[in-house]
Amino acid sequence: MPLPSPYQVSIAYCTGCRWGLRSFWMAQELLTTFEDDANLQAVSLLPSSNAGQFTVTCHAGSNENHVLWDRKEKGSFPEMKELKQLLRDQVEPSRYLGHSDTNVRKVMQEAGTTVTDATTNSLTDSAKESSSVPFLLPSLQNAPIPSISIAYCTGCKWLFRAAWFAQEFLQTFSDDLHSVSLLPTRPPTQGGTFQIYVNDVLVWDRAERGEFPDIKTIKQMLRDQLNPTKDLGHLDNNGKQSFDTMDDEDAEEARRMFGVL
Repeated sequence: MPLPSPYQVSIAYCTGCRWGLRSFWMAQELLTTFEDDANLQAVSLLPSSNAGQFTVTCHAGSNENHVLWDRKEKGSFPEMKELKQLLRDQVEPSRYLGHSDTNVRKVMQEAGTTVTDATTNSLTDSAKESSSVPFLLPSLQNAPIPSISIAYCTGCKWLFRAAWFAQEFLQTFSDDLHSVSLLPTRPPTQGGTFQIYVNDVLVWDRAERGEFPDIKTIKQMLRDQLNPTKDLGHLDNNGKQSFDTMDDEDAEEARRMFGVL
Protein backbone atom coordinates (compact mmCIF):
# COMPACT_ATOMS: atom_id res chain seq x y z
CA MET A 1 0.00 0.00 0.00
CA PRO A 2 1.38 3.48 -0.82
CA LEU A 3 2.14 5.77 2.07
CA PRO A 4 -0.23 8.65 2.82
CA SER A 5 1.07 12.02 1.71
CA PRO A 6 3.25 13.84 2.49
CA TYR A 7 6.39 11.82 3.11
CA GLN A 8 10.05 12.31 3.99
CA VAL A 9 13.22 10.24 3.63
CA SER A 10 16.14 9.92 6.03
CA ILE A 11 19.60 8.47 5.44
CA ALA A 12 21.55 7.54 8.58
CA TYR A 13 25.22 6.82 7.92
CA CYS A 14 28.34 5.91 9.89
CA THR A 15 30.71 8.87 10.14
CA GLY A 16 33.62 6.67 11.14
CA CYS A 17 33.24 4.77 7.86
CA ARG A 18 33.34 8.09 5.95
CA TRP A 19 30.08 7.43 4.14
CA GLY A 20 28.96 11.06 4.11
CA LEU A 21 29.68 11.68 0.41
CA ARG A 22 27.93 8.44 -0.58
CA SER A 23 24.90 9.48 1.48
CA PHE A 24 24.75 12.94 -0.06
CA TRP A 25 25.03 11.48 -3.54
CA MET A 26 22.11 9.15 -2.88
CA ALA A 27 20.08 11.99 -1.37
CA GLN A 28 20.64 14.10 -4.48
CA GLU A 29 19.69 11.20 -6.75
CA LEU A 30 16.41 10.70 -4.90
CA LEU A 31 15.65 14.43 -4.90
CA THR A 32 16.35 14.62 -8.62
CA THR A 33 14.21 11.61 -9.59
CA PHE A 34 11.28 12.62 -7.37
CA GLU A 35 11.72 16.36 -7.93
CA ASP A 36 8.16 16.84 -9.24
CA ASP A 37 6.53 14.72 -6.54
CA ALA A 38 4.72 17.37 -4.52
CA ASN A 39 4.45 14.99 -1.55
CA LEU A 40 8.20 14.63 -1.00
CA GLN A 41 8.95 17.18 1.72
CA ALA A 42 12.54 16.47 2.69
CA VAL A 43 15.55 14.19 2.59
CA SER A 44 17.49 14.27 5.85
CA LEU A 45 21.09 13.20 6.44
CA LEU A 46 21.82 11.79 9.88
CA PRO A 47 25.49 11.31 10.82
CA SER A 48 25.77 8.37 13.21
CA SER A 49 28.42 6.97 15.55
CA ASN A 50 26.85 3.52 15.12
CA ALA A 51 29.63 1.55 13.41
CA GLY A 52 28.70 0.34 9.94
CA GLN A 53 25.25 1.93 9.91
CA PHE A 54 23.69 2.82 6.59
CA THR A 55 19.90 2.95 6.81
CA VAL A 56 17.42 4.56 4.41
CA THR A 57 13.94 5.09 5.83
CA CYS A 58 10.72 6.53 4.42
CA HIS A 59 8.56 8.45 6.90
CA ALA A 60 4.92 9.49 6.66
CA GLY A 61 3.31 10.96 9.75
CA SER A 62 4.56 10.11 13.21
CA ASN A 63 3.94 6.35 13.04
CA GLU A 64 4.52 5.39 9.41
CA ASN A 65 8.19 4.45 9.16
CA HIS A 66 9.30 2.04 6.45
CA VAL A 67 12.93 0.96 6.28
CA LEU A 68 13.86 0.84 2.61
CA TRP A 69 17.41 -0.40 3.12
CA ASP A 70 19.54 -1.50 6.06
CA ARG A 71 23.12 -2.30 5.11
CA LYS A 72 23.65 -4.46 8.19
CA GLU A 73 20.75 -6.69 7.16
CA LYS A 74 21.39 -6.66 3.40
CA GLY A 75 25.18 -6.95 3.65
CA SER A 76 25.77 -4.28 1.00
CA PHE A 77 24.81 -0.84 -0.23
CA PRO A 78 21.80 -0.56 -2.53
CA GLU A 79 22.10 0.00 -6.23
CA MET A 80 20.66 3.44 -6.93
CA LYS A 81 18.06 2.02 -9.30
CA GLU A 82 16.93 -0.44 -6.66
CA LEU A 83 16.64 2.23 -3.97
CA LYS A 84 14.55 4.44 -6.27
CA GLN A 85 12.27 1.51 -7.04
CA LEU A 86 11.84 0.71 -3.35
CA LEU A 87 10.86 4.30 -2.61
CA ARG A 88 8.51 4.39 -5.60
CA ASP A 89 6.83 1.18 -4.45
CA GLN A 90 6.08 2.82 -1.10
CA VAL A 91 4.83 6.19 -2.28
CA GLU A 92 3.40 5.65 -5.78
CA PRO A 93 3.53 2.07 -7.10
CA SER A 94 2.14 2.94 -10.53
CA ARG A 95 4.89 5.38 -11.40
CA TYR A 96 7.33 4.49 -14.18
CA LEU A 97 10.95 5.49 -13.47
CA GLY A 98 12.30 5.36 -17.01
CA HIS A 99 15.85 3.97 -17.25
CA SER A 100 15.85 3.44 -13.47
CA ASP A 101 12.99 0.94 -13.67
CA THR A 102 12.86 -2.83 -14.22
CA ASN A 103 12.68 -4.49 -17.62
CA VAL A 104 9.23 -5.82 -16.75
CA ARG A 105 7.94 -2.32 -16.12
CA LYS A 106 9.60 -1.11 -19.30
CA VAL A 107 7.68 -3.70 -21.30
CA MET A 108 4.46 -2.76 -19.48
CA GLN A 109 5.08 0.92 -20.18
CA GLU A 110 5.69 0.29 -23.88
CA ALA A 111 2.52 -1.79 -24.00
CA GLY A 112 0.58 0.99 -22.29
CA THR A 113 -0.56 -1.10 -19.33
CA THR A 114 -0.88 -0.24 -15.61
CA VAL A 115 2.14 2.04 -15.10
CA THR A 116 2.16 5.77 -15.68
CA ASP A 117 5.04 7.80 -17.07
CA ALA A 118 4.39 10.84 -14.89
CA THR A 119 3.68 10.86 -11.19
CA THR A 120 0.10 11.49 -10.18
CA ASN A 121 1.50 13.74 -7.49
CA SER A 122 3.08 16.03 -10.06
CA LEU A 123 2.13 19.66 -10.11
CA THR A 124 -0.63 20.84 -12.40
CA ASP A 125 0.02 23.59 -14.92
CA SER A 126 -2.22 25.96 -12.95
CA ALA A 127 -0.25 25.28 -9.76
CA LYS A 128 3.03 25.96 -11.57
CA GLU A 129 1.69 29.30 -12.80
CA SER A 130 0.55 30.48 -9.35
CA SER A 131 3.77 30.46 -7.35
CA SER A 132 3.16 33.08 -4.69
CA VAL A 133 2.78 31.18 -1.40
CA PRO A 134 5.61 31.78 1.13
CA PHE A 135 7.55 28.70 2.18
CA LEU A 136 6.57 27.18 5.52
CA LEU A 137 9.06 24.90 7.25
CA PRO A 138 7.39 21.49 7.71
CA SER A 139 7.68 19.35 10.81
CA LEU A 140 10.56 16.99 10.09
CA GLN A 141 9.82 13.42 11.12
CA ASN A 142 13.33 12.13 11.70
CA ALA A 143 15.71 15.07 11.92
CA PRO A 144 16.96 15.24 15.50
CA ILE A 145 18.15 18.60 16.77
CA PRO A 146 20.49 20.39 16.67
CA SER A 147 19.69 20.45 12.98
CA ILE A 148 20.12 22.58 9.87
CA SER A 149 17.49 22.69 7.13
CA ILE A 150 18.01 24.13 3.66
CA ALA A 151 14.94 24.91 1.55
CA TYR A 152 15.69 25.39 -2.15
CA CYS A 153 13.72 26.12 -5.31
CA THR A 154 13.52 23.13 -7.64
CA GLY A 155 12.57 25.34 -10.58
CA CYS A 156 15.81 27.29 -10.16
CA LYS A 157 17.82 24.03 -10.08
CA TRP A 158 19.46 24.88 -6.76
CA LEU A 159 19.68 21.32 -5.42
CA PHE A 160 23.42 20.98 -5.96
CA ARG A 161 24.07 24.37 -4.37
CA ALA A 162 21.98 23.39 -1.34
CA ALA A 163 23.75 20.03 -1.07
CA TRP A 164 27.17 21.71 -1.22
CA PHE A 165 26.22 24.04 1.63
CA ALA A 166 24.88 21.08 3.61
CA GLN A 167 28.14 19.14 3.22
CA GLU A 168 30.15 22.17 4.29
CA PHE A 169 28.00 22.58 7.40
CA LEU A 170 28.33 18.92 8.40
CA GLN A 171 32.09 19.07 7.96
CA THR A 172 32.53 22.24 10.02
CA PHE A 173 29.94 21.44 12.70
CA SER A 174 30.45 17.67 12.91
CA ASP A 175 30.41 17.80 16.72
CA ASP A 176 27.42 20.15 16.93
CA LEU A 177 24.86 18.74 14.48
CA HIS A 178 22.61 15.70 14.60
CA SER A 179 21.02 16.18 11.17
CA VAL A 180 20.94 18.22 7.98
CA SER A 181 17.86 18.28 5.75
CA LEU A 182 17.33 19.27 2.11
CA LEU A 183 13.81 20.57 1.43
CA PRO A 184 12.69 20.98 -2.19
CA THR A 185 10.18 23.78 -2.79
CA ARG A 186 7.75 23.79 -5.69
CA PRO A 187 4.72 25.79 -6.78
CA PRO A 188 2.54 27.10 -5.31
CA THR A 189 5.51 28.07 -3.08
CA GLN A 190 7.00 31.22 -4.55
CA GLY A 191 9.96 30.73 -6.87
CA GLY A 192 13.51 31.64 -5.91
CA THR A 193 13.27 30.20 -2.39
CA PHE A 194 16.59 29.58 -0.70
CA GLN A 195 16.39 29.56 3.09
CA ILE A 196 18.64 28.16 5.82
CA TYR A 197 17.32 27.27 9.26
CA VAL A 198 18.92 26.19 12.52
CA ASN A 199 16.27 24.02 14.13
CA ASP A 200 13.21 26.18 13.35
CA VAL A 201 15.04 29.55 13.38
CA LEU A 202 15.45 31.24 9.98
CA VAL A 203 19.08 32.31 9.60
CA TRP A 204 19.27 33.24 5.91
CA ASP A 205 16.59 34.12 3.38
CA ARG A 206 17.79 34.87 -0.15
CA ALA A 207 14.56 36.72 -0.97
CA GLU A 208 15.17 39.17 1.89
CA ARG A 209 18.92 39.57 1.46
CA GLY A 210 18.98 39.56 -2.32
CA GLU A 211 21.85 37.07 -2.60
CA PHE A 212 23.23 33.75 -1.51
CA PRO A 213 25.44 33.76 1.57
CA ASP A 214 29.19 33.42 1.26
CA ILE A 215 30.35 30.35 3.12
CA LYS A 216 32.38 32.27 5.72
CA THR A 217 29.49 34.52 6.72
CA ILE A 218 26.89 31.76 6.96
CA LYS A 219 29.18 29.51 8.99
CA GLN A 220 29.76 32.32 11.46
CA MET A 221 25.99 32.89 11.72
CA LEU A 222 25.35 29.19 12.25
CA ARG A 223 28.13 29.02 14.84
CA ASP A 224 26.47 31.81 16.78
CA GLN A 225 23.29 29.71 16.90
CA LEU A 226 24.80 26.26 17.47
CA ASN A 227 27.90 26.83 19.56
CA PRO A 228 28.84 30.49 20.15
CA THR A 229 32.23 29.63 21.70
CA LYS A 230 33.34 27.45 18.77
CA ASP A 231 36.57 28.56 17.07
CA LEU A 232 36.19 28.50 13.29
CA GLY A 233 39.92 28.85 12.69
CA HIS A 234 40.82 30.80 9.54
CA LEU A 235 37.14 31.75 9.08
CA ASP A 236 37.44 33.93 12.18
CA ASN A 237 40.73 35.62 11.18
CA ASN A 238 39.18 38.15 8.80
CA GLY A 239 41.37 36.86 6.01
CA LYS A 240 44.58 37.80 7.82
CA GLN A 241 47.36 35.33 8.46
CA SER A 242 48.96 35.34 11.86
CA PHE A 243 52.74 35.12 12.24
CA ASP A 244 54.87 34.52 15.30
CA THR A 245 56.99 37.57 16.11
CA MET A 246 60.75 37.40 16.82
CA ASP A 247 62.64 39.15 19.55
CA ASP A 248 65.90 40.97 18.71
CA GLU A 249 68.16 37.98 19.40
CA ASP A 250 66.09 35.65 17.21
CA ALA A 251 66.05 38.22 14.44
CA GLU A 252 69.83 38.63 14.56
CA GLU A 253 70.33 34.85 14.43
CA ALA A 254 68.00 34.59 11.46
CA ARG A 255 69.92 37.31 9.60
CA ARG A 256 73.21 35.43 10.17
CA MET A 257 71.61 32.15 8.98
CA PHE A 258 70.38 33.71 5.73
CA GLY A 259 73.57 35.67 5.16
CA VAL A 260 72.22 39.16 5.39
CA LEU A 261 74.80 40.34 7.93
